[in-house]
Amino acid sequence: MKKTLIIDGSVFLYTPLFGTNSRETKRLKLKPNENGKIDFNLYKDIYEYTLYDNLSTMKNKFQVDEIVFAVDAQGYWRKDIWSGYKHSRKAGRDNSPIEWDKARVIMNEFIDTLRNDTSIKVVEVDTAEADDVGFVLSEELSKRGHEVILYTTDHDWLYNLEHDNVKVWKLSVTTGKDLSKFVEVAPEDLVMERLDHVIGGDTGDYIKNVKAYSVFSPEFIKKYPKVKPINVWDKRHEIDLSFEEKYGVSAYKHPRFGLKTYIKYCEKNSLTLDGFLKLDPIYRKNYELNCKLAFPEGVPKQIREDIIKTYDNASTEANYGKLVEEFTEKGMFDLIGKITLL
Repeated sequence: MKKTLIIDGSVFLYTPLFGTNSRETKRLKLKPNENGKIDFNLYKDIYEYTLYDNLSTMKNKFQVDEIVFAVDAQGYWRKDIWSGYKHSRKAGRDNSPIEWDKARVIMNEFIDTLRNDTSIKVVEVDTAEADDVGFVLSEELSKRGHEVILYTTDHDWLYNLEHDNVKVWKLSVTTGKDLSKFVEVAPEDLVMERLDHVIGGDTGDYIKNVKAYSVFSPEFIKKYPKVKPINVWDKRHEIDLSFEEKYGVSAYKHPRFGLKTYIKYCEKNSLTLDGFLKLDPIYRKNYELNCKLAFPEGVPKQIREDIIKTYDNASTEANYGKLVEEFTEKGMFDLIGKITLL
């Protein structure tokens, strides 16, 4: 049986960056500039070394026949069905000490090296995310008889556990970089993780909980007393943004609502999921939208086909001579001994 490791490229590329504001920053004596940002070029060598070293460690750890590196493409198809998707990411980048423009250049250079000079299959498809690559290929390769290992910190990828021969390994703590902290996820965790995601939403992706946008704020009601939340649900994100910009407060109440609260409420009122969703038409709309955004079933057919085609056509020819030259030039001599793992 062929053994394939699919790496969540987004998590893989971003996780080491957490160190630019902690231990590596202090060790390398990196200091923010006058704008409060760290020049990422000063961190480039240690960052690239960490990435290559982690890749070789992963291949050796899992003893796989091939590695697939799943990459986020520019633009997201999910924005076409939810304009607020990942809305909060920009603010996070703006407040980060990392100079993201420089970081992205280095990330893209690293991805190009993987694609052109290693045996690793880089899969990147227009408007698709790394999540989609993991979703689609775990299913497809499982059908082909591969043993598939998914490597991530993202709980979204847990949904692939429903396929035969698929195992998910994720960080047991989200702040660490130590690969030894990765643990295999038990299949029985799947059902609750799925339900938690669609009921409670996902703050990082700006996916709202099922009760979101169902009640206007008092300030909005005063201004527009005749408007009903259900009638403007399709414009909810734009309405919320414009109202807050104009009046300084949100157009909606934004209740906290997660899986534990949902379970307690349903138990107290003897409600099934369907019974709960019938309480308010917006609950059902939010639930169905969250399913499309979060689960493998929502990935459009054309994107599925493009991901499989890209995987099948990806090059696996390695240019180890070029890698040796690069590692030697940068003083990464111990990576040369691990070069056949790339």
